[in-house]
Amino acid sequence: MYNKSSITNRFKGGVFLTIRNVIRRVNRGIVLAVLLVLGLIGYLVYDNARFNNTEKDAIKNMLEEYASVAGDLNILPDQERVPGKKPSEEAVKKKLEENRAVLEKYLTTLKEYESQYNDAVRSLETIFKENAESCAYVTDCEFTVTSVKNLKKNGPRHALADIDIKVNMKTIGKPGFFTMTGEQSTSGDRFYVYHEKGEFESEPETENEIDTKTYTYSWEYSLYRAQLEKTDGRWKIASAYSSSYSMGKLVEE
Repeated sequence: MYNKSSITNRFKGGVFLTIRNVIRRVNRGIVLAVLLVLGLIGYLVYDNARFNNTEKDAIKNMLEEYASVAGDLNILPDQERVPGKKPSEEAVKKKLEENRAVLEKYLTTLKEYESQYNDAVRSLETIFKENAESCAYVTDCEFTVTSVKNLKKNGPRHALADIDIKVNMKTIGKPGFFTMTGEQSTSGDRFYVYHEKGEFESEPETENEIDTKTYTYSWEYSLYRAQLEKTDGRWKIASAYSSSYSMGKLVEE
């Protein structure tokens, strides 16, 4: 015959062992979860520290480097910039091809048609086409990054920043120009031109009239919440749009 107390004790012992095993496994799971969380926190702290210590400088250096070469994207060779005369199609085509090699270094090309690079290529094609039609030229152009604000991580290999830029140009006529990311005009249907005699004067644009005067142009603007992306070990601009609370200043020489 079975001993009831023995069976009961054996059952209780089995239940106890089962509960202890469950608790042991639960504790082991909790320990692993805690270790994973601590590891993740440690990585995030390290990653943020690395971004603040090295990546911010890399981004600022890239922007300053791009600004130093971006002005030349707007300028055709000297012999093509003849007042009142259109540039040759071959010169424009060659310039656009040269520009693409520069843009690839500083703008992302990963989204194919909608990439910042392709947006820039299309903008420059439009700018040179319209400038050729009006015989308008940029003869000198200099961009300066005046500040990089609110620079922060925005996910793995991504960052956000507000970038303030100043541009100074010399022109023949009133050409459009490339702003490092898009298009900007130095003129409009009614543009205010500063004359030496005093105030800004309203100067209407006359259709089909070729402007051969020379001007200086200055403008301060921002690339607000510019998206930056690190690809192949290099930071590039992924998307950015120019904004400004003031018009540029066009001065007749």
